Amino acid sequence: MKKAIKWIVWIPVILIMIAIFGFSNANSEKSSNLSGSFISDTLNFIDGTFSLQLDHQEKGRLVEALQTPVRKLAHMTEYMVLAITLMSALYVDGLRNKKLAATAAAIGIAYASLDEFHQLFVPGRSGEIRDVCVDTIGILIGIGFFLLLLKLCNHIRYKRKKVGRI
Repeated sequence: MKKAIKWIVWIPVILIMIAIFGFSNANSEKSSNLSGSFISDTLNFIDGTFSLQLDHQEKGRLVEALQTPVRKLAHMTEYMVLAITLMSALYVDGLRNKKLAATAAAIGIAYASLDEFHQLFVPGRSGEIRDVCVDTIGILIGIGFFLLLLKLCNHIRYKRKKVGRI
């Protein structure tokens, strides 16, 4: 049973990696359309909710201005999720403390680098070192989040044991 769990915890890691590869495999037009439609839909929702009455030109300028930040935020988010799933799998495998964080960071950064290399072969896309840096920020945020959650769980477990002794 323990061996099965050790394998099962790697499934989310692999699924996230496949999703990242899929997003990176989209050509530049498809990728721009995806982020553009997300921004446009979000602006329509905000405009409808708060009655901002943005005209078509204003929405177009906002979509254009927000494309790069939204894409970078998406990069960070997907790598943050990758880091959290990596930390979980590595924790179940028995890694702890600095070795846990360092291994997750190394795997995440290596995958981000390979992903950018892969984009060199996708029409209209390019491999960018700055994107690896953005991805690394997401990885570090994910690692920090996992370590914070782990610390909180350990604190709660310690408190329960302490109360149980009285």
